[in-house]
This record gives sequence, structure tokens and C-alpha cells, in this order.
Amino acid sequence: MFILAGVLVFRALARSMAATSGVGASASGDWSRRIERELSVWGMFAGFALVAFDLGRVWHQTYAFYGGFEPVTLELVATITNETLWGSGWKVQAIAAAAAAVAFAAAYRR
Repeated sequence: MFILAGVLVFRALARSMAATSGVGASASGDWSRRIERELSVWGMFAGFALVAFDLGRVWHQTYAFYGGFEPVTLELVATITNETLWGSGWKVQAIAAAAAAVAFAAAYRR
């Protein structure tokens, strides 16, 4: 989450600095494109990593919730994600992280 937020804040700061600097338009444009491309790579990485961490977290929470006495199945995971408040939050976070990763991938290809 920190990396995703940091990428967006850094991009905004870099754009405002480029707009207020006295550097020529072509040099500023090349620098800005290079920075935005690098930031999009970090954003993709952070989005995909957050999705992976959410999947690991829901598996671990399901395992802990059932005391380790039952193997973790999709049915048990569905129970945790659909019938608990934190499971609903994880679904929202995973969807938002996946959307962010796709958006950063689109920005990278642009």
C-alpha cells in the first residue's frame, strides 16, 4: 500500500516540479516520460505483490480460524471472505490492487 501511494505522490510532485522548473520543454518531457515509465513499473509490482499478499493472508487467516485441524479448502476460504467483516475488506483491497496493477500496466504501455 505504501508503494502504491508513494508512486502516486511522487508522480504528482515530479509533475509539479517539472512544470515550475526552468528546464527546456524537450528535456523536461524526456525526463518526465522516463520517470513516469519507472513509476509505472513500481506501481505494477506493488499492485501484483499486494494481491499475492492478500491471497496469502486469507489462506493464513482461514488456517488460523479453523485451528489448523482442517485442510484449507476453497469452501472454507469462501466462508471467511464472505461471512466476516475483514474478509469483505480484503476482497475490496485485492480488487483495488488488481485494478491499480492493470492501470499501471496500461500507463507503462502508453
